Amino acid sequence: MACLTALNDDVLIHLIETLSGPDSMKRSDSHVGLRMQKLHLEHVGTILPLSSTCKRMRTALFPLLFREEKYWRTKMVHLPDDRKIWPCSIWKHIVELHLKDKDDSQFLIDYAPLKAAFPDMHALKKIRFRFTMTPPATLLFAASLAPRVDTLEFTSLRIDDPFVIQSFFNFPRLTSLSMSINSPENVKEDLREKEISNVAHILRTLSEQLLYLEIPGGLIEFSTLMEIDWPLLRDLVILNNMPRGPVAPLSYALSTMPCLRTLVYSFATEILRLPHPVFGFLTPQTQEFQPIVGKDHPHLPPRLISVNLSSPPPQYPMYDHLSYGLEVLRIFPYQVVGLILPHDFQEMDISDLLTKASRFEYLRELALTLKESPSPSILTAIAKACPSILVLEVGQTTVSEREPEHDIQSLIDPLTQMTRLRELRIAVELGPGLYTYQSLGSYGVLDRTELENRLQSTAEAFAQRLTKLNVISLLRKDEYDLGPFGQVTGRVAWHRSRIHTSARTGGPLVEFDKLYKPFW
Repeated sequence: MACLTALNDDVLIHLIETLSGPDSMKRSDSHVGLRMQKLHLEHVGTILPLSSTCKRMRTALFPLLFREEKYWRTKMVHLPDDRKIWPCSIWKHIVELHLKDKDDSQFLIDYAPLKAAFPDMHALKKIRFRFTMTPPATLLFAASLAPRVDTLEFTSLRIDDPFVIQSFFNFPRLTSLSMSINSPENVKEDLREKEISNVAHILRTLSEQLLYLEIPGGLIEFSTLMEIDWPLLRDLVILNNMPRGPVAPLSYALSTMPCLRTLVYSFATEILRLPHPVFGFLTPQTQEFQPIVGKDHPHLPPRLISVNLSSPPPQYPMYDHLSYGLEVLRIFPYQVVGLILPHDFQEMDISDLLTKASRFEYLRELALTLKESPSPSILTAIAKACPSILVLEVGQTTVSEREPEHDIQSLIDPLTQMTRLRELRIAVELGPGLYTYQSLGSYGVLDRTELENRLQSTAEAFAQRLTKLNVISLLRKDEYDLGPFGQVTGRVAWHRSRIHTSARTGGPLVEFDKLYKPFW
């Protein structure tokens, strides 16, 4: 301990941050890093006494230990109020706070002890509410007393109480707002209308200060998007459902967002309203949409550089109006009630889309999700249209288990023309015999070693010839995506590997990094 405490303060803090950071889990050669990470995650009770041995150790450890906290004390915990909350000495270190209204046994959380602590949480910037009911206005008001809060996330909430609207006036620094709905299919129409009205009031209150807005379409109407001015909004994410009310073309819906840079339009098709996923991509004449009086047909925001759309038609005219400065274009599948539906994208459709994409001279990332795994001709067309992109994703909604139709080398050949490519995510056919269908949509991995070997050898084949690649991800079934009976659902995941240069051979060294779900 004497050697450790002899270190300079800045060096000590940097050392502990490095060893306990998330990257330490990926450093197989750093046994100290792995041990420190394990100590941090699993044995906080061991670190706390350690921090008591030395003030400097405490200075270094407390910001790491208490950066992200959960407050889930219920009224069933029989402790004095001052024992239900953390010691006041750590309040200043909390940056992110997780709150929910009920614990796992459905007992209500007691927030009385927490409310008094908010004014002293000087580092607190982000609060996540996981509430099944409308958050109490008194709790929101107390949270607003934390002086630096700029991000609020509401998960699975109901927001039918009009008194909660006033609480949002009290967050002068708020720039990021995320909302999601709890069981929207079970909500009566009158309650839904109340929520939409309340959310509209909240957004009018915050619109001039928000930089980021993430909201389900079921909580907002197209008219709300168009009638409110959003002078600073840079990121708009609309998920799950199409916004309610008359459908507005994209250029109208975004007409009051001059600074918008990132758009995510990820709707689930509402079959009773529109039988085909063309929502949001319609011209004013095709639906009951009425342009706002006094507004000419607007252009898309001039600073829009990242567009993420769920299954727009390849001939969709919006592509013709996107800025030449577009940097990211992602086209992904649409969903119906949680089910991912295949694309209608065929090779001819891709050709039309790539013709439009080829004019974006600053495009650095292109992501497409196809009905079938990509062919050499599709990859050739992509390489010809977008030769300078840095990130390419060509996926599909399911994993093919047939014998590969195309040789791996024939898929790699066209990609060698993309000399700036640094990250590749691609669906390739790994062959049969890897998965077994059981029942109730359940899949199992027949031979995990064989699956990993095929993934590894395929990744190495790409790395050998695409020498500038840093990351390669291959599509596989997600054995960790479980259904209601614990079965593997057959959903897909990206098997990501990082590519390093081998110190021994000088060639590429492919190392598995992580398994993660697709963007959609």
